[in-house]
Amino acid sequence: MTRLKKDWSYQIGVWKSVLDWTTFVYLLISALIFLGLINRSLWLNSSPLFDRISWLVSMAVILILSSIGKWRTYLFEADRIFLVRRPEWLKSIPSFSLLYNTAASILYFIFIMVLFLPYAIRTASASIGQ
Repeated sequence: MTRLKKDWSYQIGVWKSVLDWTTFVYLLISALIFLGLINRSLWLNSSPLFDRISWLVSMAVILILSSIGKWRTYLFEADRIFLVRRPEWLKSIPSFSLLYNTAASILYFIFIMVLFLPYAIRTASASIGQ
């Protein structure tokens, strides 16, 4: 668990070195407004682009987008030497990281599906109607 915390604090430190809080707030507010308007327009009006894309292609794109990511084992080279006497710990670290990465991928997949929900509903209703 401490390795996960260290990884998150490292990632936050990287983002803090790139963006200060005012730039982050400006980008976040702009992105939320822009994405909200696009999502609202997709709910109200069907895009002609969506009519040309098949359901299988869109699901493949969603699957690819949700599987792109960093799968980390949180197992370092020095661990093999240090944990020789405790092989159960050596096995538990990759097991925990597999569970963590799987849960993160599932949450990311749900997030992408929520973004594509207007398209999925329109495509599913069009295919049922045909």
